[in-house]
Amino acid sequence: EVMSGQNNNGLARFTCRFTHVYPDGPAPYFTAVTGGDISESCDRRIEQWMQIKNAVMDVMIQFGATSTHHHAVGRLHRRHYDKENGALFKPSLSALKSVHDPKWILNPEVLLDHPKSKL
Repeated sequence: EVMSGQNNNGLARFTCRFTHVYPDGPAPYFTAVTGGDISESCDRRIEQWMQIKNAVMDVMIQFGATSTHHHAVGRLHRRHYDKENGALFKPSLSALKSVHDPKWILNPEVLLDHPKSKL
């Protein structure tokens, strides 16, 4: 356990574990657990989770970490994944998709915006 404490909704915990260790460093997995802001008229837990996730990912990217490790990217990581890619990534993947997936069936708009969505 890295850190624990109290917030307005009860006990909060932030943990880190290493599941893989490579020659250039470990692959840390972080977990944050806390109560969310729930009232009779509003449930803000998903919004709060996204705020925490984005803040943590911004810091991780700033210090050279990756948003993906060895996992797929998915829509929830797209914002941060876009910050990691070099200048050739999108044109290269677009060229591959134009040949191997011209109808954009596989993972539509997960890693790339569809060219027609810009029109």
